[in-house]
Amino acid sequence: MMEGPMVMVPAQTEEETTAPAAARPKRGWNKMPKGQSLITELDELGEPVAPIKVMGPYKSAIGVVVKESVPIKYRSWNKKDKTWVVPDSVKEICWGKMKDKFIFPENSEALAKRRALFLMGNSFRYFKFTSNKHVKNETEPNWKDNSEPKTFLGRVCLVQEVK
Repeated sequence: MMEGPMVMVPAQTEEETTAPAAARPKRGWNKMPKGQSLITELDELGEPVAPIKVMGPYKSAIGVVVKESVPIKYRSWNKKDKTWVVPDSVKEICWGKMKDKFIFPENSEALAKRRALFLMGNSFRYFKFTSNKHVKNETEPNWKDNSEPKTFLGRVCLVQEVK
């Protein structure tokens, strides 16, 4: 049973209920998380599972590290034919940047590195795909959503030169 005085609330009019909701802003490009985060637990694959709040920044950081550190001139992350593959030295630089941002649990760094490099490969492949899509279609990305368009523009130009 309800206790206390009842408050009368006026019903909404039709205009109030059919008014369009505020438009959601579009997502921008991923940014490197600020500060350093402690990862306390990894799953069997090597991805962080605890604390939960570090999982999103971890994935964002992987994408940012790849976009900022890997030159677009490479065609693949990991292939048997080593001609146009990202060299191990560049992969080590990427892993070093991840270690600067995240503290991994003791005795699990090898597992975390293996998984991070796998995810970086996926991120690199997706970045190449979206860059190439713009080049093939002769379109440009939405610059309003990009806080640093010069980086992307420079990479698109390099893709055109490599052809």
